[in-house]
Amino acid sequence: MVRIDFRSGCLQIFPGTQDDNSTRDQDSPSAYIEIRDGALYITPNMGNNISVREIVAADASRDRDYGHPARQKAVTEGRREAKRESEQRLNAQPNDFPAIEAALSSNILFTRLANTQQLQVLSRMYEKEVKRGEVLIREGDSGADADEMYVVKSGHFEITKDVHGVQKRIVTKGPGDYFGELALMYSTPRAATLTALSNAVVWVLDRSTLRQILREVSAAQVEEIMRFLDSVPVLATLSRAERLRLADAMEEISYNPGETVIREGEKGELFYIIKAGEGIVTVSKSSASGQRGAQQKVNHLYKADFFGERALFTSEPRTATVIASGTSPLTCLTLKRNVFVEVLGPLQNLMVREKIDMDPSRSEKLEEPAKADAHQVSLKHLVELEKLGSGAFSVVYHVRDESTRREYALKKMRKTDLMGCSEHVFCEQHITRLIENPFVVKQYASFQDSKYLYLLLDYLPGGDLMDSLVACAEVKSMRLGMWCLSPKVDVLQGMKEPMCRFYTACLVLALEYLHGNSIVYRDLKPENVMLDRDGYIKLGDFGFAKVLSGIDRTYTFCGTPGYVAPESVLARGYGTGVDWWGLGVVLYVLLTGRQPFGEPTEDPMVVMNRIVDPTYEVYYPSFMSKNAINLIQRFLERKPAKRLGNLSGRAKDVKEHPWFAGLDWNALARKQLKPPPAAIRDRKSHGDVDDHLDDIEDDPQQLREAQRIFRDF
Repeated sequence: MVRIDFRSGCLQIFPGTQDDNSTRDQDSPSAYIEIRDGALYITPNMGNNISVREIVAADASRDRDYGHPARQKAVTEGRREAKRESEQRLNAQPNDFPAIEAALSSNILFTRLANTQQLQVLSRMYEKEVKRGEVLIREGDSGADADEMYVVKSGHFEITKDVHGVQKRIVTKGPGDYFGELALMYSTPRAATLTALSNAVVWVLDRSTLRQILREVSAAQVEEIMRFLDSVPVLATLSRAERLRLADAMEEISYNPGETVIREGEKGELFYIIKAGEGIVTVSKSSASGQRGAQQKVNHLYKADFFGERALFTSEPRTATVIASGTSPLTCLTLKRNVFVEVLGPLQNLMVREKIDMDPSRSEKLEEPAKADAHQVSLKHLVELEKLGSGAFSVVYHVRDESTRREYALKKMRKTDLMGCSEHVFCEQHITRLIENPFVVKQYASFQDSKYLYLLLDYLPGGDLMDSLVACAEVKSMRLGMWCLSPKVDVLQGMKEPMCRFYTACLVLALEYLHGNSIVYRDLKPENVMLDRDGYIKLGDFGFAKVLSGIDRTYTFCGTPGYVAPESVLARGYGTGVDWWGLGVVLYVLLTGRQPFGEPTEDPMVVMNRIVDPTYEVYYPSFMSKNAINLIQRFLERKPAKRLGNLSGRAKDVKEHPWFAGLDWNALARKQLKPPPAAIRDRKSHGDVDDHLDDIEDDPQQLREAQRIFRDF
């Protein structure tokens, strides 16, 4: 047995066994190869909702990111594998491909793959027979029963939804239709029931297969660009992390044969690397009078060759002409000088330093805090005062330590509910134990008993930012245009800009701290931003947070559909830049009371399609200031390397944006600024919170397995 790691597109082989999980990482997919009975078997290593508050907010259904290096194999993945092994598989055949391709022509993931990559996906799909009357999808199913999309090959189905206990037919599906595409994006309960009206055959594609292919494709594309950049002498002093950021910033441009790419004498602004095709380089012959004469060929360029590198230093005139040649288009990866400076700073400064191997923007990893002589909290000394809230897997209580009279929030989670996403719990426990910052929630202790897990956290009585938004949002009558006779319409307006500026600035400091410690948060939204009794914010719910190692990227889709960044939707690999995108969405929501990509629909597939579509334009109401609009636009830059907060200055660039002009960042960091009056809220009554954890009796076998999974909590 050997283990093959496809890390950033590079093939590496390590000795090991299939049972050894010590070096696996879901964000670096691995395959396991075994020879049995003369045959070669390849097994991919695929590792393994929060309530929607409908005021103004967006769809808040959440993915449970199955895939962190968990302490044991998730039960959900085990069920999925058992389900697959029990099915007789017949892979889709080449003559099936045109029909499947036509059916998937509107899928946002499939259509963004090259033809060869689409063929990989099609060849991994398989047929499944469905008998008349058989339920293929059942409303409410989750986990292993909700990770597949289906394309109808033959037969017909009906889609029904439960309406007050009665199954209501919504639509019928036939050959060429597909359903369940949301399952390819993230794990969420099925929204409807699908029943066969006749004997039928469907082609099946599961989430893990598709996203594995997307990861491998993305990693291979980035590695190819990295190899190109490695061959450019003027970039020799850049670290791998810096070259990776340049790879993200490069734009692809194609030229038809005979088309001029650069012209001698023109001002240089772009640097080029040839990705495909050919080009010829010519220079002018000088006449006796010094005038330019006929063009003379001096070089022939092929794939991986580069030209125009002087444009990274200066806009001096080009010294040669490059023309696309051959029979196919010349495709180049290009980089503008101003983009290079934004991403990494002036090249001249980078060249004079010594070459570095590590990303200079990253600090040392968080270390376990030193144990002071502080009082050690015990679960038995905690007295419940009231219930604060509940989620799909937890209930939060307001408690007091009777020995010190100090108040906390106690998050209680039932073990058996968390067996399929144990990695989230361990991540939250680990990160909240280590972080120390005024703008993030701190964990003081963690406990467990036979049935439950507990996290003891900051008590924050001011509600969350969504509560504050609901309290101050109002409908205003505004004219559509600039003319006095323009018709008036009712427009929802959220927080006033000064209030929003205060909260946003606090979040900037929170993200600056997290990113400085290599933590990507991945689930920024108003519901996860809590208010303390003084009106300051604290970022909470670290279930999706991840500590990045070195220059690693992560590929897993997680978060809330309306807030996720394009690179997360497309599984292209991402880092801390996704949090700045999320902050842009949060800022828009706080100011307008609406989602930038969610109006007038709440369909998560439509929302995510808009997020990745470069032609979709976000609407900005007339009451928003120009600086606020500009800040949001720079956060919502679809190319992460060009996104504000992800440039060379990182959070410093955000702090220097004109929208924050006059803000004393040092005073804010010391919490010396007065919060907006509306931020200080009376504590609400929580008597109607549903304490659902004790409603279901645990299965004894499941409970034993859960106790094994969480024994190290």
